[in-house]
Amino acid sequence: MSSLKGKRIGFGLTGSHCTYEAVFPQIEALVNEGAEVRPVVTFTVKSTDTRFGEGAEWVKKIEDLTGYEVIDSIVKAEPLGPKLPLDCMVIAPLTGNSMSKLANAMTDSPVLMAAKATIRNNRPVVLGISTNDALGLNGTNLNEAHVYQKYLLHSFWAR
Repeated sequence: MSSLKGKRIGFGLTGSHCTYEAVFPQIEALVNEGAEVRPVVTFTVKSTDTRFGEGAEWVKKIEDLTGYEVIDSIVKAEPLGPKLPLDCMVIAPLTGNSMSKLANAMTDSPVLMAAKATIRNNRPVVLGISTNDALGLNGTNLNEAHVYQKYLLHSFWAR
């Protein structure tokens, strides 16, 4: 396995709260490979308490794991383009709602701004989609994301 030492990877989490436990080992693996992982969260991740955990707990966990403060606003995410460029951006879990916005160029969250900044720098964005309707109404958005060459689709989590 090759080392990721010296690579800056943005890791965006959206509101699929039931999948965070499956995502955190992937973040840990990137860190263990030497990557500088910059966490980016949507407003929902930070502010929503669910039966799967409290927003503040998830934020603390990702900050402790990566050693970096979460990027939690569009203003904080914008410098990932010109000033602090990423080698790659991973969005996992990517909800159907955020996928719809991404596919239709709506940048209304820190995660989507980070993705836009990464694309602007001609770097890949890896999508770990987590949706219960990917083959339903969101199928159109999935198709839009699939044909855009800067997005790399990872395995799907259907819940």
